[in-house]
Amino acid sequence: MVDPSAVDVERFTDGLPSSVRIKIGISLSGTLPSVCEQLSSILDVTIQKYTLRNSRLLLYVHSNSVPNRIKGESETLLVVSVRDETLKFFDENYKVPHSIAMYIISDMETAQVFYNKLLPIKTNPPATIRWFYLSNGAIDSKGVDLYREGKIYDEHYPFLGKSLEEFYQGFLEDSANVLFLYGQPGTGKTTFIREYLISYAHNAAITYDSRVLQSDELYIRYIVGDYDVLVIEDADSLLLDRAKSGNETMSKILNAADGLIRGKSKKKFIFTTNLPTLRDVDPALLRLGRCYDVISFRELTTKEAVNAAEVAGLNFIPKEGRKNYTLAEIFNQKEDSSKVGNSSTDYDERYFTERPGFL
Repeated sequence: MVDPSAVDVERFTDGLPSSVRIKIGISLSGTLPSVCEQLSSILDVTIQKYTLRNSRLLLYVHSNSVPNRIKGESETLLVVSVRDETLKFFDENYKVPHSIAMYIISDMETAQVFYNKLLPIKTNPPATIRWFYLSNGAIDSKGVDLYREGKIYDEHYPFLGKSLEEFYQGFLEDSANVLFLYGQPGTGKTTFIREYLISYAHNAAITYDSRVLQSDELYIRYIVGDYDVLVIEDADSLLLDRAKSGNETMSKILNAADGLIRGKSKKKFIFTTNLPTLRDVDPALLRLGRCYDVISFRELTTKEAVNAAEVAGLNFIPKEGRKNYTLAEIFNQKEDSSKVGNSSTDYDERYFTERPGFL
């Protein structure tokens, strides 16, 4: 029996030898007892035990149709996100959201059977991101869901030379796992990353604290945890050439990205910087085979800016004497064109907002 108090939200398979973990988004809603009854009926299982931990509903179930083959274990573990960190106990009146993420942790045969039974109510799980930071001298983290706040189009990134979908899919499938984005603020780097994470329902990790990046703990938790993308934004000083700056953090990043400790899966690393050139960046990070691509995010020409605004349904008015515009300027232009670029709202702002619960 797995002790629910020992189940870490980042390492669900602790204590479950030879198990697999499958994530699936499902369309299911109702009170907690109702959701349990629905899952019991759909999966043909008997719920032997349940508990709440870290905004997750942990259900220990026994399949009535498929024998569990995990040596020494009699239950399959279903982990359901209830997305409400204030929920500490099993509340019969709590309403589970319509779309939820669930993990099936069992042997391969049972997990596959359960997955197939859930296909009729399958939906896309939300992308998630966990923010790592220092709290009272120790690394802590907070998880949130990512949602689209507006549609972006290929015309917003004409310098890619291909569609967003083609680029994202290429990066996802390639063995190279580093993506490097650089350019001035407001050119859409963060929005570009956000769209990638949401499009493929990634579980991402991020930090803005250089002290966290200098700690081994972040990389250990990323490698062994349920993450597939590590995002490091505005990492100007952390990307400097080790030979010129004595940058010790870069060695940790390189080992996590493509070293002995990277783990079984090919996890992705996305870096952004406002540095105007790559001259001072450690060349090892950009090595062929490790780095999938280096993209210079630039301002758009007047023609490109007009096209970008048009597909988004905006009436963009070029300013006399201006030849180039950032996406921030295009999306924040006021009716008075003299105010272009002076809006306090940045199109390239941080790409997630706090939402109740999840992770």
